[in-house]
Amino acid sequence: MSTNEDTPVEQTNNWPELVAMVYEEVSGGDDPTTLRLRNMEIQVPSKTGPDADHAHWTVDGTIDLNPRE
Repeated sequence: MSTNEDTPVEQTNNWPELVAMVYEEVSGGDDPTTLRLRNMEIQVPSKTGPDADHAHWTVDGTIDLNPRE
């Protein structure tokens, strides 16, 4: 996963792999990372593909990521 226009974005159809890719992107390494989110709305698909149902999530708060724990 990358936001650099020169680097291709990896794609996956596997939830654990996707979570690991996002974690690597936001954590940047071995140090703890804190994400502060305000009314972030997410449409979470039940599966891959255009016919997937979506659950609506709203995230408001702090997420602490610590690779050492």
